[in-house]
Amino acid sequence: MAVCEAYVRFLCGNPEYQTVILMNDRVFSPELRAEKTKLSGMSKELVDEYCRSVGMPDGVRNRKLLAVRACLYGTAALVNSGEADLDDGAIEMMTVAVGREFDSD
Repeated sequence: MAVCEAYVRFLCGNPEYQTVILMNDRVFSPELRAEKTKLSGMSKELVDEYCRSVGMPDGVRNRKLLAVRACLYGTAALVNSGEADLDDGAIEMMTVAVGREFDSD
């Protein structure tokens, strides 16, 4: 959970980074698309590593990845838009949501 918290704090401190990660890349060159994929690869690697370690099937792993990314990017987007506050429990709520996702299977 510490990695999730640090990543959300990073995204909140660097909103342009999140903007690039979430951009529609259909107009990007293959090289730019590959670079963009690298930027968001850490969350995939961490989720994949955990899911493999507990023998989770690929379909479940993909659902977990989507849920984790939704929590991370959603929390950062809400904080960056002023709808949530890091100091008002947003990080704690995000870590609880991510934790519940992995406790459910």
